[in-house]
Amino acid sequence: MFVLPQFFMLLSCGPENEINEILKEDTTYPQLVVEPLFIDFGTVQPNDIVQDIVVFRNDGDKAVDIQDVRLEGSSFTAITSPPIGMLLPNESVEMTISYSPINLEDTGWLKIASDDPASQIVYVELTGGGSIPLLTIDP
Repeated sequence: MFVLPQFFMLLSCGPENEINEILKEDTTYPQLVVEPLFIDFGTVQPNDIVQDIVVFRNDGDKAVDIQDVRLEGSSFTAITSPPIGMLLPNESVEMTISYSPINLEDTGWLKIASDDPASQIVYVELTGGGSIPLLTIDP
């Protein structure tokens, strides 16, 4: 993917009141960094809950607009609110996700949409497993 530069048009008056156009390239961009991009909650006992944190950080020199955050997967729950809205340069925010097993293997993802021109959609893969007994013998 490539990014088209944005331009500002400035007008100036010359010595004889001529109007001249001066084009200046806008070199400021948002840069959303999401870490980690993969979370393995490991093997979890039935009815137990484990948590992990996803960090959203703007490494750019322009504010990034986080437009949508969707959590998919019935075993995963957002403990904290998704960081929807503007994230200023060098600012970061955390989102806590919990996992409680439903199956032997559970998968899901966190889908983040922003106005970062280099990565408008970012996915965080989520996995975990339940240590559910396959056979129970009751005397």
